[in-house]
Amino acid sequence: MANRKIVALLALALATTVTAGCASKSETSGATQPANTSSGSADAAKGGSVKAMTAETTAEKNALVSAATPQGRKWAAGNPNGTESAAGDPFLAGYSVYLIDGSSFYQVWVLNGVAVPFTGKTGPMYVKSANDGYNTAVSAASKNQEAAVAAAQAAIKDVAPNAKPGGTGQFIVFFPFVNNAAGGYYPHVTVYAVPGVTTDGIASGGTQYR
Repeated sequence: MANRKIVALLALALATTVTAGCASKSETSGATQPANTSSGSADAAKGGSVKAMTAETTAEKNALVSAATPQGRKWAAGNPNGTESAAGDPFLAGYSVYLIDGSSFYQVWVLNGVAVPFTGKTGPMYVKSANDGYNTAVSAASKNQEAAVAAAQAAIKDVAPNAKPGGTGQFIVFFPFVNNAAGGYYPHVTVYAVPGVTTDGIASGGTQYR
């Protein structure tokens, strides 16, 4: 995604995600923890598998505000310069977690407390690059964020057993599920946890088949 130099050209190719970014690596699997979800989660994710999580911090709430702007909705529809916009109320779905293992940097997606393939229902479980010391992330600031870090570490324990938390890089925000012939998808955006990385705060956006 559009932070760091690395992050997910793979998502652009396989998840219809608009990003500026980088390289990918191989896959692994890991144990996960459940996340707190809001009482309205069933309606927010109707037809899909992703539940709405409660925005617990000011930064998470601000991410929802960024996603709900006209520009955020265009990102979620797949083209920030286009005319289409995602409909409905955006909801917090998870986090893009950064992990550091010596000279290596890993990015792992965690939705509803569960580490998931980076590019949709299948695909690699992480994106890897050299650790160049540049990190646009914040320390875990809620129980859900702490659980996401634990899930991410478990997901890559076979390839990076000594990986240390590098912070929450982005908040993953989904829009209501859209049914189609392929089974349906979520429009989405990822919003930088650190303000000011981009003018609108958006790191990536587009279609997520989950």
